[in-house]
Amino acid sequence: MSGRFPGSLTRSGLAFPTPHGDPMRRSNFRRRVWSPATAATGLEGLRFHDLRHTAVALAIRQGAHPKAIQERMGHSSVIVTLDRYGHLYDGLDSNIAAGLDEILRESRGLHAAPPPSDRAHGPQLRGKTAGQRSWALRDSNPRPPPCKGGALAS
Repeated sequence: MSGRFPGSLTRSGLAFPTPHGDPMRRSNFRRRVWSPATAATGLEGLRFHDLRHTAVALAIRQGAHPKAIQERMGHSSVIVTLDRYGHLYDGLDSNIAAGLDEILRESRGLHAAPPPSDRAHGPQLRGKTAGQRSWALRDSNPRPPPCKGGALAS
């Protein structure tokens, strides 16, 4: 009986083993564990696989790199990861623009840019301070207008 715990349980490393430490069949897990747990929490209809998607969504929200997510989830390529979860990377373009704007401002010794919510309507002139020219107070990285008809506007 090597490798067995008292009560004939095996050390399997499984989160939900059978009473003998073996892997539980999917149908048994759903009936014995998953369905009662989701019913008790008011989450009927939640699939076990939904936990995987939730984990990825939370990782993206915390700034996880797509390549790290791809490796963790076992996707065949980062393209698979981005095809499935790319829509969760909202605001990336504005983050890039804001970051480049901040680098430019710092390199010129200018004050920090206003928060993005203050710049939501494009470049704006702010109040002039001593030693600054009006061009320095404009958004140094204006966002292009949205494309019309699927083609780049000139």
